[in-house]
Amino acid sequence: RSKKTMSDAEGDIEARNQAIQWLDQLVHDQGGAEKLTELPLYTVEWSLERNGDVDSPHKQHVETLWEKFTRDERLELWKRIGPFPSLRYVKLGGDYSTQPPVDEAELMCLLGESLSNLETLFLDSMEGVTDEVLKQLADAGCGPNLRTLCLAVEEGVTDDGLQYLTTAGCGRKLHTLGLAGLKGVTDEGV
Repeated sequence: RSKKTMSDAEGDIEARNQAIQWLDQLVHDQGGAEKLTELPLYTVEWSLERNGDVDSPHKQHVETLWEKFTRDERLELWKRIGPFPSLRYVKLGGDYSTQPPVDEAELMCLLGESLSNLETLFLDSMEGVTDEVLKQLADAGCGPNLRTLCLAVEEGVTDDGLQYLTTAGCGRKLHTLGLAGLKGVTDEGV
């Protein structure tokens, strides 16, 4: 039994190291944190062609970030590799079995305080997305340049959360809006 436990622990360490290396390479490949425009931290995405979910090419690393790192460890990681003032594309999420346990503070640490360049925002199957998170995103400049907004969360987002984004200018350039599972959103909110 102890050999299996030791092997599992070694596997976790290796997976964690690989996830960190992947993140470092992602930042490096885009010219560093200052120039990073895309942040693809998702496990699956919807495919119209397949009429269903398709695994992200980075699924293994993203699952490791969500499942094998504590919140505090992820916060330290985001602080080390960020901020990303040039972000244009953010896709954060999991699936039914892997829901990112990201709260407001962690999300804002990851995304930073300046989101005025953001054109695409996907938040999928995330436990911590609430009206307050959408308010913080709007306060950070998210909205005026958004062309694509997809929210797929079951709890925490209401008409008020969407209103925060609208008040911040979301809608002027928006051409794709995807809303799924938003139990607190009514037709008035949309």
